[in-house]
Order: sequence, then C-alpha cells, then structure tokens
Amino acid sequence: ALGKARADAVKAGLVAQGIDAARIETVSGGETDPVDTNATTAGQAENRRTELVVTSR
Repeated sequence: ALGKARADAVKAGLVAQGIDAARIETVSGGETDPVDTNATTAGQAENRRTELVVTSR
C-alpha cells in the first residue's frame, strides 16, 4: 500500500510536468523486492526507493 502510494505520487509529479499519464506504468515491489534488509534503519531507508525505467517505443 505504501509502495503503491509512493509510485502513484511519482507518477502524479511526472504528469504535472507534462508527461502523458497513459505513457507511465506504476508498479510497486512492496515487501517482495527489497534491495536491503529491513532489520536495520539504514536498510529500511534503502528500501524506500523509487526506480524509473525508461524504454523506447
């Protein structure tokens, strides 16, 4: 839920900058795709991230 909200907020920011919403797909990895452990504060901070993948048409 929090990851999805973060992804949607990034999308809203991009749309506000003029990018067509239809060109943006949001995906939340949530708890299933951590890059670090959630056992430490530093790891939790690393897991609060947004990744952008740019692809060509």
